Amino acid sequence: MPREPRSHLRFRIEPRLQKQLEKARKESGRTLTAEITERLKKSFSDEVSAAGVEDFRKYLIEMRAGIMEEIRRELNDLRIDLQQPKDEEAPLSSSIQGTPPFQPYPPDGEKK
Repeated sequence: MPREPRSHLRFRIEPRLQKQLEKARKESGRTLTAEITERLKKSFSDEVSAAGVEDFRKYLIEMRAGIMEEIRRELNDLRIDLQQPKDEEAPLSSSIQGTPPFQPYPPDGEKK
């Protein structure tokens, strides 16, 4: 497979940064050119990733605002429901007159 044509660049670099690149090159086993190229590629992919993260953050903020608004509406509806008088409902005990209240266990002293 033919190699992609490459350009030659000449640029100045701070000595401290050059030492860091040389150290990284040795640790990775790459040439200095390969190390610089990989780091530049990564910086551009990080920008794309950062843009994706920013878009996702904005989406979450919008979603949160929508959820908060929905909760506000629900709470407002509940508040209105609680403030409105309800039709008089007969208590459950009055609907079954004469029936003793439910007791899960026999009263003290009574045998089964």
